Amino acid sequence: MADNDRLTLISDIISAFSKMMSAHREEVLCTVSTTQPLDAANLKDLRVALNGFLAKGEMLKLETKSDPSILGGMTVSIRDKYVYMSTETKIQKLTKISRENWHGLCHKWHPFPHVVHYF
Repeated sequence: MADNDRLTLISDIISAFSKMMSAHREEVLCTVSTTQPLDAANLKDLRVALNGFLAKGEMLKLETKSDPSILGGMTVSIRDKYVYMSTETKIQKLTKISRENWHGLCHKWHPFPHVVHYF
C-alpha cells in the first residue's frame, strides 16, 4: 500500500473489513443516538427491545451516541430501518397537522374560499 501511495485508504479498508467480519459473525449493527447517555437500566431495556428485530442466531452489536441536537427522544438505525423519535419530530408533525387542519377550516368557513392564505 505504501509503494502505491495508498496509505490514506487504510482506515476505509479496515472499516470495510470490520463490516465483512461482522456480517460473517452474524452481528447486526444498531446505532442509537440520544440527547444524553443512557443509564444501565435503559440500556438493558433497549437491548431487549432491539433483540426483537433479530433472527435466530444473529447477535446485536449496539453502538450508542450522544447528540445534543436531538430534542429529547432518540434515533435508532438498524439494518435498513431508521426511526427518528424525538420531541423535535413530534413538534414538527403537530405543527404540520395543525396548519393543515387550520387551512381546511379557513377554507371551509371562509366567505371567499378561492382566496388562499399562507401562514
